[in-house]
Amino acid sequence: MCKSFFLHSTFALQFEFYFFDETTCADYMKEHFPTLQKEYEKWDVFISYRPEKPNILLFNFLTFRKYFVRLIQTMINFQMQLEFYQIGKVLPNFMSTLQVPISHRDRNLINSKYLESIENETGTKIKSIRYHDCQHYPFENVIINGMDILSVIQARWLITTRFEYELKFPVTTSDLSMLVKCISSLNYDRSLIEVTISPCVSNPSLDKKILSIKTNEKHIDKIFSIHKQLFDSMMINGIIPRSEPNY
Repeated sequence: MCKSFFLHSTFALQFEFYFFDETTCADYMKEHFPTLQKEYEKWDVFISYRPEKPNILLFNFLTFRKYFVRLIQTMINFQMQLEFYQIGKVLPNFMSTLQVPISHRDRNLINSKYLESIENETGTKIKSIRYHDCQHYPFENVIINGMDILSVIQARWLITTRFEYELKFPVTTSDLSMLVKCISSLNYDRSLIEVTISPCVSNPSLDKKILSIKTNEKHIDKIFSIHKQLFDSMMINGIIPRSEPNY
């Protein structure tokens, strides 16, 4: 029932690990990594090997945006486990990437001057890449590099704090007043979060309505709690069947 699409819904972090020698690196990958991979199977963990740097592996962690805090904790634990084996060391080179919608870039004042101010504040290096050859690719890729994970996360936060996030899902009901009542009963700050009802574009004459919950990056975690509150209220009032929502 619920279909959501966040332009920046994934959260990726990368770090480099230096092995003291190539043999140690190969032995680790053969003996220890399969065990650790099972331990972290709920996360997407990727490894990059570069022939020109045989002693250094890049570890990439990827998850959905709403799990980013747990991802950071997991990555730090992973680094500690690597260092426990005393086979190498974590290098002071962390990276995170994100996509900025080109159509919203200038409107949100995410320009070169703004990115430079973030670099100065966080001590990171930020690079933006726009693929001019791909005219239909609507994003600009932003790469953030820093010597520690906290500065990288802070820089990413400052960039995305101007973005708006929206969760949309359809609801079929002929009792519009009850739907409005369900929304009115929600406990949220209406100056920060917007909940609206609109007709279904494909067929406005039907009872199908589109509900939208919109906020910015600072309050994105509240979207999901409000979504649950709304579903519970609609089930209690008989708008939708009493069943668990499909996320």
